[in-house]
Amino acid sequence: MTNEHIVLFKLKPNVDPSKINAMINGVNGRISLDPVLHLTAGPILCIRSPLCNFTHVLHSRYASKEDLAAYAVHPTRMAMIKANELKGLKDGFSCGENIFPDRAKGFSITALAVFQGVNEMEAVDAEFVVDLYKDKLQDYLDSFIVIDFLLPSP
Repeated sequence: MTNEHIVLFKLKPNVDPSKINAMINGVNGRISLDPVLHLTAGPILCIRSPLCNFTHVLHSRYASKEDLAAYAVHPTRMAMIKANELKGLKDGFSCGENIFPDRAKGFSITALAVFQGVNEMEAVDAEFVVDLYKDKLQDYLDSFIVIDFLLPSP
């Protein structure tokens, strides 16, 4: 089963934009690592949740939970973290089953919608979709976050 891994994070407001770009480019460069099927990181286009103040998102895909676990300890990823690649990080969390429960600060139910472009995304009544999910999942929901994220062109 394919594993989607989504991490939302907030960067400190005083971080130099060139350092943010370097960090995002470094994260996006991890697409070449063996266990990674897809990986992209960048700024959040729009936040549709009142209590959410995250600035960036990382979305990645793995063929299995084991591949995600392998990515998490991959020497290249660990070297980037050790080199303080995420120096401007203020806060962050992931969603889905966290393979590192001691670090878990995330959500466990995720819905992912993909659109061809911004126009198609904006044509959808986001409030209706959120209300639909809330109605169906209300017994399970404590809180939720809705963001729009634009994948870079290949």
